[in-house]
Amino acid sequence: MKRFVPILSGLILMLSAYSYVAEGGTGVDRAEELLKQARVALGGEANLRAIQSLSVSGRLRRVTQARDQSGEIKLDFLLPDKFKKTETMNLIAGVELTLVSVLNGDRAWKDSRSSSSNAQVTVIGPDGGKGEQSVPPKEVRADFARNLLGLLLSPPASFPIRFNYAGVAEAPDGKADVIDARGPDGFEARLFLDKNTHRPLMLSYRGMVPRLSTMRTQSGRESVDKIVKDAQVGGNRQQAEIQIRYSDYRVVNGVMLPHRITKTADGKTNEEWEITRFKINPTELKPGVFNK
Repeated sequence: MKRFVPILSGLILMLSAYSYVAEGGTGVDRAEELLKQARVALGGEANLRAIQSLSVSGRLRRVTQARDQSGEIKLDFLLPDKFKKTETMNLIAGVELTLVSVLNGDRAWKDSRSSSSNAQVTVIGPDGGKGEQSVPPKEVRADFARNLLGLLLSPPASFPIRFNYAGVAEAPDGKADVIDARGPDGFEARLFLDKNTHRPLMLSYRGMVPRLSTMRTQSGRESVDKIVKDAQVGGNRQQAEIQIRYSDYRVVNGVMLPHRITKTADGKTNEEWEITRFKINPTELKPGVFNK
């Protein structure tokens, strides 16, 4: 997978500096009009409504503390209320880390595992627990909604979102229509739709910069312990302006889907997904996939 492309980072930085210009149309009505137009650009309302499940697989590249890490990412969606994210990172010294977060209806849980070629590594969570742990569903549900909104412009029925038109974002490279999205549990995001193609260009929100929990080996190998500590993403968890940019759209079963997704936190590019496969309504994606 290629290294982060400086041009992409520059575009995202310019987008964060957009100025907003009032344009005709009332907020709610204008937002709905623009969303309908954007859904047509993605393949049409009928094609999007027909998607009841979706699997997304790709290569993941992340920069943490000036170190590049590569791995794989997979997202599984089963509407209306099931979501699973699996990230597998290849750290140095043969350490492989797998992070899983799952939403299953009104329950959510996370699991973290790692191993090296020489020793097993155990994830120690912030509360001292190991491995799998139940978590409040708010954070995972918000991630579920953001991913569906950015990919399909259709939040899950289990998570109603209100849309309001915010104006036009202007930058030297073009313009975007801006829509504010608000939902349960304080959910807030801002969606940017490209003025020319009408496709999602970016989604931004205030959120916690992800980090990995401290890990240590059962055999007491301090070197592996240090490797995993150094793999923490962004150090301490802090609020940041997070931007997700969508590009490289291609048709998959009649639907336009982005094959490159780039993330920034406070203007610094720290993550890139290169999507290698979308599976729409995969028959193997059953409710049991989301059980503990």
